[in-house]
Amino acid sequence: MEIGIIIIAFLDGLINMTNTIAAFSSAEKLYQTNTTSKMYKSTFLLTGLFSIIGAALV
Repeated sequence: MEIGIIIIAFLDGLINMTNTIAAFSSAEKLYQTNTTSKMYKSTFLLTGLFSIIGAALV
């Protein structure tokens, strides 16, 4: 593997994680509810799964 691909994949993962956290934070304020750690875990699992499927299709 090339180091550039590894760096881009790492940065993409960080961007996806921060986007998820920001979305949950905004939804908490909008709907006045609390999110649980289970919600975060399931969301990260689904996001990672879809990223793997998307990478396999390329």
